[in-house]
Amino acid sequence: MTPREARLMMQALLQRFGLAASRLCSCEDREQPVPMRIYRPPARCAGAPCVVFFHGGGWAMGDVESYHPLLERLAAASGAVFVSVDYRLAPEHPFPAALEDCLAVTRWALTGAAALGVAPERIFVMGDSAGGALAAAVARVLSREWPDALAGQILLYPLLDIAGPHRAHPSRLRFGSGDYFLSLTDIDRAASW
Repeated sequence: MTPREARLMMQALLQRFGLAASRLCSCEDREQPVPMRIYRPPARCAGAPCVVFFHGGGWAMGDVESYHPLLERLAAASGAVFVSVDYRLAPEHPFPAALEDCLAVTRWALTGAAALGVAPERIFVMGDSAGGALAAAVARVLSREWPDALAGQILLYPLLDIAGPHRAHPSRLRFGSGDYFLSLTDIDRAASW
């Protein structure tokens, strides 16, 4: 499967969930330091938390648009400002491109908390799957630069160990046929990027 085919498959899969954009928040697209979308909930108060979000998709699929309905709902329900990062995708942009983009936006949020209208001590990183791995990596790198700068990590089924052999992970052997979305081949492909 080519990266383009995989991206189209992911878009179709996300559409099956039936989430549609519903204008629950105000949204602003920005291009600096990296393309991103900022979600501001309607009942936002001064000092709101901020969640910098990194989408999943094996580092090669997904984007701000495909996660828009979910993030709109999360921002509205939580009262937090969400910043969704449209990081560069593999294989066109191999590692560490995605990590560099995620670090740039997180540093931007940390240094510009006042302009964002969020509490600097309430900034979190969040991601699902490959985005969860990016959130963990961002937190690790930033912990060396600015200890305790982040309030926490919200990792949704993060892809944290793809380098180890499959036999070291019994769940991969049990569920790695592809019947549950990911196959062992998919994991190997993502690890190669």
